[in-house]
Amino acid sequence: MLDRLNQKLEKVKIRQKGNRLYLRATLPPKRGDGGWRQAEIATGCPATDDGCKAAFGKAQKLESDLIFDKFQWNDWIASEKVIAANNCESWVEAFEKAFWESRQRTPSREKPYYRDYGVALAQLPLDEPLIAATLKKQLLKTEPGTRSRERNWNAYSALARFAGVELPKDWKQLKGNYKPNPRYIPSDAEILEIWNRLPLGPWKWAFAVFACYGIRSHEIVRLGFEDLPALNVLRDSKTRERLVYPILPEWYELMEIEKINQPKLTSDINCNNGRVATKAFKRLKIGFSPYSLRDGYAIRCAKVNISPAVAARWLGHSLSVHHRSYLRHLDKLDYDEIWRKLSEKQLGKN
Repeated sequence: MLDRLNQKLEKVKIRQKGNRLYLRATLPPKRGDGGWRQAEIATGCPATDDGCKAAFGKAQKLESDLIFDKFQWNDWIASEKVIAANNCESWVEAFEKAFWESRQRTPSREKPYYRDYGVALAQLPLDEPLIAATLKKQLLKTEPGTRSRERNWNAYSALARFAGVELPKDWKQLKGNYKPNPRYIPSDAEILEIWNRLPLGPWKWAFAVFACYGIRSHEIVRLGFEDLPALNVLRDSKTRERLVYPILPEWYELMEIEKINQPKLTSDINCNNGRVATKAFKRLKIGFSPYSLRDGYAIRCAKVNISPAVAARWLGHSLSVHHRSYLRHLDKLDYDEIWRKLSEKQLGKN
């Protein structure tokens, strides 16, 4: 991997010493007089795949500093001192710094980072050394089979990979088997009943869009309408632009989707807009969240025999996520209905 990454660099190279990675480049003297010479800077990254990716981000930053004549030893010496401390606090700081060096930092991405990593890493005893025993001790303070145990296990595993810490043999078993409560999926008849009783306004229109197209709750304000009845979901920090089609064209006509009446949400942060949508559903006593309608759309795709690859594209997620997170809601009655329709279709051809 290092050879491939180094081919993308000109003024800086990544070098491995033992289980640690260093940046090598022609740099000015740290202090006093003297000419530029070859020098190394500790990255604090282990010689693992994740460590190589983080070190590559640091190498790009160093190369940028050199090209634009912005290099200052103080910026890099401070980083070396942090890693030298070798306690949880120093590694958590280095992990977060490397995380944002390899991706654009936006408000929409900061929230998921805090949820997936920040909460768990803040629970570590920051003044203790980062060793396997420290991670295991803190992990066992969470209840087995809970979301907290799974979240902390994932975060501590990522930190250990980054720092090159070898975890105990029983580490995988400690993750547990967390299973979230199944989300309620309304029937088609229930969706129509709710839509009929909702008062006219932006949220009745939004309910119709969620039901017809299965978009995420925050995407209600990221829509283009030039291809109706196909809906254009605009690119944001989470997904790329995509077209989505109504599985039941009769709903598109009945619910008058073409009479656009979007809710006015002004936040640039996805989770804020999603939270507003969820609160609107509660205020209107709908009985479930917009994501229940998204799950219903995914199931409807399977019932009408739309390819999972196409359905995943319309929903804006990977095929593995489609199978793992959505099709698990199908039950035997659903499978029987899919099989019946497929059989009828095949018999019609004969």
